[in-house]
Amino acid sequence: HSLKPSIIARVKDNSSRHRLAKNPSDLRVMTWNVEYGTILKKPTLYARILRAINPDVILLQELTQTEEPDRLKAFFNEQIPREGLEWQVLLSSDTGSIGNGIATPLPIEAVPALSRIPYPNRPEWAVRAIGGKVTLRDGKKLLLSSVHLKCCGRIGSREDETRLLETAAINKSIKQATDSDQFDGIITGGDLNLVGAYTPIERLAVGLDFDQTNLSILSADRLDSRSNATWANPDERFVPGRLDYLLLSRSSLSERKAFVLNTAELSTDERTRYGLQPNDSSEASDHFPIIADLYFTNAQE
Repeated sequence: HSLKPSIIARVKDNSSRHRLAKNPSDLRVMTWNVEYGTILKKPTLYARILRAINPDVILLQELTQTEEPDRLKAFFNEQIPREGLEWQVLLSSDTGSIGNGIATPLPIEAVPALSRIPYPNRPEWAVRAIGGKVTLRDGKKLLLSSVHLKCCGRIGSREDETRLLETAAINKSIKQATDSDQFDGIITGGDLNLVGAYTPIERLAVGLDFDQTNLSILSADRLDSRSNATWANPDERFVPGRLDYLLLSRSSLSERKAFVLNTAELSTDERTRYGLQPNDSSEASDHFPIIADLYFTNAQE
């Protein structure tokens, strides 16, 4: 049966009064496909955007083999320093020419069930996913995963069938992780490439919340409130679309706000305040990042 009605979430506050500003008590999570490792090819550009957003956790997709952990850690620590904290990076393995990562200045450790997820039909290949256990300042534990599903195709195509296999395997691995360890919240996201059926994201979400319901899909719009597209490339024949998603355990987490960042949609005053240029987003990647400010549902607002 369709899971769509039960996993759609609404934005709590995305008004223009707040825009990029962050509540200090919130956890700011960002997911970004960095288009074949441009994060280290254009370090000044990425640093400018990341300093403006100031995320606590970054789910990365489309890293290449040149983005080694030490190089990424050095980039984050030099360009986005956090007083008294050191950025850490987890990277996926055995995923071919591109892979995933999680970067955070918070304590993080690998989650065995999500360190390498083999394809059921080709165990020598691994699904593009990586998971980590992040410890927050108050001691709460979060299970985070960055995923990148197979691209292209259409409904019923071979690529769409691959996405179904991938999300079933990721879902199983997240369930194994929560069965074997204690977590206070679950966040997963990335480039899901939903150009075919909606079924892959339903399969990813099903039954993973702590109350046995489905993970909730975060609703995030562009800053101009006209679209939720996270991908656009004027050199391609495809129209802009929503390829990137964030999902969370609604039983424990809520979003104060969520948005898709395109620096061209900021006002001149906002760009001046945060040191950004109109074309920063489009020059960095063909994917626009999703940013969400999260808090625990039972915490004082």
